[in-house]
Amino acid sequence: MSGAVGAICTAAFACAPLPPSTSPWVQSRAVCTAQPFGTSPSFFPLSKSKCKARRHQPLQLKAQDEVPVDMPGPNPIPVKRIPLLPIPIEAGGVLFPECKSNILVIGDTVDTVRSIEAEQLPLVGYCNIGTDGKVMPIGTIALLEEVKWGIADEPSESSEDSVDDDSSNALCKCVGVQRFNIVEIERTEPYPIAKVQLFNDLDDVSGMPDLESKTLKAIEEVLSLSAKLIKEGKVEEAAAVREAFERIQRFAPGGPGTFQEVMGPLGPIGWKLGERERLELSSFALADITETTELDRYHILEATSTMQRFQRVMDSTAPTKAELAAKVSLKSIDGE
Repeated sequence: MSGAVGAICTAAFACAPLPPSTSPWVQSRAVCTAQPFGTSPSFFPLSKSKCKARRHQPLQLKAQDEVPVDMPGPNPIPVKRIPLLPIPIEAGGVLFPECKSNILVIGDTVDTVRSIEAEQLPLVGYCNIGTDGKVMPIGTIALLEEVKWGIADEPSESSEDSVDDDSSNALCKCVGVQRFNIVEIERTEPYPIAKVQLFNDLDDVSGMPDLESKTLKAIEEVLSLSAKLIKEGKVEEAAAVREAFERIQRFAPGGPGTFQEVMGPLGPIGWKLGERERLELSSFALADITETTELDRYHILEATSTMQRFQRVMDSTAPTKAELAAKVSLKSIDGE
């Protein structure tokens, strides 16, 4: 389980039991924290004041739906029960571990959020609904940091958190914790409950730091080229590129995310991430800011190979890098 958020997750499972059973690559998800690269000025991660939230329609779940997935591993994986927050993939996007997502919820699913918040459950199983209307079996446990009710569709420049009177929508600010596989949806009311199995990557980490270094360098080159294309006075775009640099360095060797700290009964408790966990989270951090479809992001989420994830990011970065380099060359020739 990842980092300090993982410690919170463990504590929450122990302290907040659920009611008895009787359900190539950015994040309803307001697209704020991980805007993809692209071919226009919009390839920069945008500030929250400029983001427009995607919306989704309610989902019809059936209790006792089984969504089996074979999870390889030497030992049986313990089953946990968690509340689900199912969002259509084309609306909500895919959430990676230790990455952030702002999810605008409307329609009947608002009642699900209201019930989860009323019971003060800090963790939800964020999962997606495919275009066929079925639950996609792999999701991410999310720490529900904050719920804002009645967020306006188009926040004004002067008031980002403008509210409607009817509170008919909710903006859920989430942080990914750890991936899970849905075993069975047990119930749907007042919110979906599912049995899930948590899982991590399985491959050997030997030789992987070299691939991580090459992938990180490729992303840094793309960001550097992006910075050169920012027009003078575009403060938000410049800030977004700086933020992207910080995000990809978080789980790099010696990065700020590699040492975790939580408050224990006798004071702060700190520890250093193991190399396997650090590499896995680093691969997700790099994948999170690269351009891809939501379906490709889902395939990245369900993969159990850190090396394949690094390689996929590396391969997807190449055409973006070439295109941005050409734009920088043209800008230089034009004397801009």
